Amino acid sequence: MLIEGRNSTATPPESLADLSHLPFIATQTGCVYRRLFDTAFAEAGIAPPDIVTQADSIQTIIRLVASGAGYGLVPRLAITPAAERGDVGELPWPGDTPAVSLIMLWRRRRVQRPALSSLIVMASEDLRPVRPAGARLRRAG
Repeated sequence: MLIEGRNSTATPPESLADLSHLPFIATQTGCVYRRLFDTAFAEAGIAPPDIVTQADSIQTIIRLVASGAGYGLVPRLAITPAAERGDVGELPWPGDTPAVSLIMLWRRRRVQRPALSSLIVMASEDLRPVRPAGARLRRAG
């Protein structure tokens, strides 16, 4: 999701061309979110925005965006606390919405630890399953 600092006075970008003229905080080259960012502009044939800084932490990007340093592309699940505090705001991505697959694997047990149970519940509420929930692998290799 595209985010901006709450104190931003800039007009929200309506197209990738608009976004290409704004300061951007990105993950480092090789990160999946950076690949989504670079691919969106390359496929549209538009020069990407100036990257004012690169960060290896999504939370660092959120804090930099909240401080007004630029815009950022981060996973929606990561911004909830900052958005609830009013530090950042969600903007629609101006173009085809970037998407990435998230694969979760865990050892199936009769009793799951509370943290794993909570993660599974949260993920099942916010993410779309790719394969049926009852699907089982015969063996992992």
